[in-house]
This record gives sequence, C-alpha cells and structure tokens, in this order.
Amino acid sequence: MSTTASPAESRDLIIERLLGDTGEPAKVHSAARRLAERSAPAIARFLTEMLPEQVFVEVAEVKLGRMADAKAGKANQAMAVAMTPTSPDGLVMTLDPQAIAILVNVLFGGDPSREVAPIDRDLSSIELGVVTMVFQDIGRAVNAQGPDGGLGVKLPVAEAITGTEMKKHVFRDGPS
Repeated sequence: MSTTASPAESRDLIIERLLGDTGEPAKVHSAARRLAERSAPAIARFLTEMLPEQVFVEVAEVKLGRMADAKAGKANQAMAVAMTPTSPDGLVMTLDPQAIAILVNVLFGGDPSREVAPIDRDLSSIELGVVTMVFQDIGRAVNAQGPDGGLGVKLPVAEAITGTEMKKHVFRDGPS
C-alpha cells in the first residue's frame, strides 16, 4: 500500500538529504572537509598542468553557510555553478579578485614571487576565461573517485559569471 507524503514529510526528507543522514552539522562539516582534502591534490595537479609554475593547494578552512552567501561579495569576483546528479547547484565555486589577479598574472608569465594587486574593476573576458579553466579543473578534481566516491559534477562546468549576472543567479534556500 502506498501513501502520499505530506508536505512536511517531503520537506523533512529534502532537508535530511541536504544535511546528511542525521542532519547533524558536525557530520556535514566533516564530509565537506573530507571532500576538500581528497580533492586538493588533484586540484594542485590540474593547476600545475595549466600554469607554468608548480601549485600547492592546502585546505585552510571549511565552514557551513547558506547557498545565497555564495554570491554575496564583491562585484568583481567570479562564480560558476555546476550540476550534480542530486542537485542543479551541487557545486558552487567562487574566486575573489585577489585570486583571479594571481592566476592571470602567473598564467601570462608574471613573476609568481611578486605581490599582485587585486582586480578593482569589472572582470574582462580573458580573466573570466582563465577562471572558467580553473573551475573546469576543480570540477574534474572533485569528481576523482576515492574511498568516499566523487561528487558527480556534470562536465563541462558552466562558464564563470560575474557582476550583475552573478547577483541575478537564483539559488535554492539551503545550507552550503
């Protein structure tokens, strides 16, 4: 016999799937940290293939937030949203103006040991192209299979967006 779930039961199921089996933030945080740590070496390897210098990637911080927070920031940051089998926004990636400036500088032959000023204007199409390449590599890295499995990001990842386009992007209201 089948029964129709009430709206509250459906909501609870969705929240449980977003937060993990028990909905405990500590478990969600732990899973996110494991994914980041497992992906870091692959991200470094892919970036080193793209850039003329060796890249080291270290997981400094993992924190829980809200999906809407991903686009709250500077107008000259970049963002890409990638689909996974379970979510249209399963992976949201952002890069701030300082990171973009460093990547562009190194990619085009700048001295990696010199300080680079953050970009304080709208991003150019070349800068967005560089960011899109980085986001592709991050998508590939989080798909790498390990003991916990990959994220299943649909490749290629969407092109990076910035400014007004980024502010217009609609996210589900949920944890990130």
